[in-house]
Amino acid sequence: KSLHLKIESSLVTGEYRFFQEAAKTWTTEMKNQRIPVRIVLGAGFGKSIRNRLIQPSLELKDAQGQAYTLRSSLETTFPSLDLDFVRVVIQGICPPLDSSLLYLSDNLCHADQFLYVCLSLHETRQRKKRQEEAVMKESKEETKNDAGE
Repeated sequence: KSLHLKIESSLVTGEYRFFQEAAKTWTTEMKNQRIPVRIVLGAGFGKSIRNRLIQPSLELKDAQGQAYTLRSSLETTFPSLDLDFVRVVIQGICPPLDSSLLYLSDNLCHADQFLYVCLSLHETRQRKKRQEEAVMKESKEETKNDAGE
């Protein structure tokens, strides 16, 4: 059987030991290639990109030869994103951004062997954006009123 069929069969039949064997084989094979990651953009992102699934191509190490951390992988994938305003959730927990991506992949991956990383902007960032938009709107209205007088 192919590895995918073994994993699927073990999940359907509830034979967890077969899943562990297949997952171990899969993980060993994947360690020589790329880390399977999928990133979901959640609350706080614009409507046009919200719920979008992004699958970056991350090797085990970055261009400098350093193992990827959660922070470095996000910085590589989203260079203009300020991580101070981002909430990162994997399997319901918020791991430290300095966590090894390989460790997270080995321990928190989904049954399909992908590490699903959910990103959302903090409420403070959303509130700040709304305040900035409100200030811009007010200043435009004041400019119109001043021009009308």
